[in-house]
Amino acid sequence: MILDATGERLGKIEVLGGILGAIIGIALFNIELFISIMAGLIILTLIERFLPLRRTSELKSSSSGVTIH
Repeated sequence: MILDATGERLGKIEVLGGILGAIIGIALFNIELFISIMAGLIILTLIERFLPLRRTSELKSSSSGVTIH
């Protein structure tokens, strides 16, 4: 049962493990670099989270009267 569940997502699990291992490795050797990387990731996540909301509302309002043939 465990092999069936992980077999489908094994690639994602391995990539996530690699990313987490790299982040922890950086944190062990250089805490300033770790903090700056995490701050950058948080900023990028916030930008990605809020920008599509504006784009979606702009697209809906601008495409309401447009007809494509």
